[in-house]
Formats: sequence, structure tokens, C-alpha cells
Amino acid sequence: EPQLAYSTDEDAFDADPSSRRFDWGKNPLDYADSQIRLAKQLRATILDRMVKEGQSWARARSGYEMLLNRQFGSVSTAADWIGGTLHNHARKGDPGDRDPIEEIDPAMQRRALAMVLENSMRDEAWGLDSELLHKMTVEKNWDAGGMDSVFTNPSYPIHQRIGGMQASALSMLLNPSKLGGVYDGELRNDVAIDVLTVAEIVQAVTDEIWSELNNLPSDSSNREPAISSLRRNLQTEHLSRLIELSLEEDGGSPAGRAIQSLVRMQLVEILAEIKDADTGDLDAYTRAHLVDAEMKIDKALNAQFTIGGDSGGGGAIDFSMLFGNN
Repeated sequence: EPQLAYSTDEDAFDADPSSRRFDWGKNPLDYADSQIRLAKQLRATILDRMVKEGQSWARARSGYEMLLNRQFGSVSTAADWIGGTLHNHARKGDPGDRDPIEEIDPAMQRRALAMVLENSMRDEAWGLDSELLHKMTVEKNWDAGGMDSVFTNPSYPIHQRIGGMQASALSMLLNPSKLGGVYDGELRNDVAIDVLTVAEIVQAVTDEIWSELNNLPSDSSNREPAISSLRRNLQTEHLSRLIELSLEEDGGSPAGRAIQSLVRMQLVEILAEIKDADTGDLDAYTRAHLVDAEMKIDKALNAQFTIGGDSGGGGAIDFSMLFGNN
């Protein structure tokens, strides 16, 4: 139709989040937000709406999975709006004098970042409770299409399923390609223009994931730990990502060096918060988790790095000299 701007198939492969196949919405973030809210609303009534009298409780598990996939698909949509650019096929002399590369509103990017964090990093984002988990079974049969169910554990794999999605969400936010694009955007724009920065993303992710360190309870137990099992797994995964980025062999690129410096600083700050935390009366799970995290960070920061190793020159530098090691 004349006057309507459509992207080509080739455009769907680049960093423009507005060029996505099967996306006909005017505002993808609004749509993603509505889908997440709908999934949470339906999940709250899943035992009543999905399972009628005489039906298998396995329908509750199927319904939960359907809504979970809808929620995480929307999280993925939001993540696309972080660090991208808007592209068009404008030519010199076209009406409007548009630039072929335009920036995504930083407010929209920050909204997208908040959506990803709130709907993938927090325990309450998954809508799991004891009643639901005790009913999310599997109906096993040998019929065609049912063979997989025969080998499926009737108990829902909570940590594996949620942990996998949280790991994917971390990849959406902290992969070097994404952060490198954000870093390019910082230089692409005049300093007077507000942009989302790599430092802001890295800090926001850390603040969200390690929020418990600022408010550890004085009374916790192994049945009610200070840091839940899902959050401990998430923090361990986040720590692994930071350590991996800090040791990235491709850190020789300008973006890579900046990212390495930022994540190493994050490791130092997390380590300081762990050491400052009062863990004496905490439950065994949380104490063990924080001790393990402290050991991993210490080991990463004390690692020896060879400078100029590919060219056969240089020596080793101990980063504990830079960041301090008590």
C-alpha cells in the first residue's frame, strides 16, 4: 500500500528491532508488556480454567508451559530493543531528510531493560507455588505422540527450567555483541545526547541479581534461606558470565577492553559486598553460596593475564595489584 514503510526480508537479520517477521504491531514493547501481564493473569487461575472435573492435572502443566513460553517470548522481544538502531532506506534528497540510521529512544531502551529484569530475574516472575507444583504432572501413554511422556519425570523440573530461561535472559543482555553495539552508540552520539550506556546495563543487571546482599535477614533457616535456591542459581550464573567476560580472549577490541574493565569492577564490588555482609547467623545454603562466590571472584581477580601473547611479546600482569587484594 502506498505511503506505508515496510522493511525487506534482508532487514530482518540486522539490529533493527522494528524489522521483525510476523510483527505487525505499532509498539512492540506495549504488546510485549500486555502479553506478560496476560500470562500472569491467566497463570493465577490455571488450576480452575485449564482443568475441568474428570480431566488430568497434566493439563495444568501444559497450560503453565504455554504461558511461560508466551511470557519469555515477550521478554525476548523487549531485549531486542536494548542497544539496537532503527534503519531505513532513506536517500539523499528524500522528503524529511532522514538519516538512514536512527537511534532508539533511550527511555524505551531503559523500559525494555526493566521489563527483562523484572520478568526473568525475580522469583515472583514465574508464578510458582506449592499447590501448582504438586499438580503439574505428566499424563503418560504409549499412543502416537505420547512416547516422550513415558520418559518424562512427573515432577516439574523447577530449577532446570527456570535456570535455563534465566541463563538465556542473561545472554540477551550481556553477550559481547549486544554490549559492543551499545558501546558504539555511546560514541556515535554527541555527549549532550542521552544514551543507554554499557556501564548502565552492567550495573542494572548486577543490582537486580545481587539485591539480597544489601538486606540479608538476621533470621534465616535451611527451609527459608536468606537467598532462595532460584536466586542462588541465578547469581552463580551471573558470576560465571562476568568472569567469562573478564577473561574474554577477544578483549583486544576497543569495546572488549571497556567491557572487561567494567565487569572486573563489578566483580570487585560484588566481592566487597559479600565480605561486608553479616553471614554469621545465616542458613547453611546461603553461607555456602556466598563462600563459594567469594572464592570464585578471588580466583578470577588473581588470575595471571599474558599481555601480547599472540605476538610472542609481553609479560604477565596480576590484576590483584590493580583492584586490591586483602
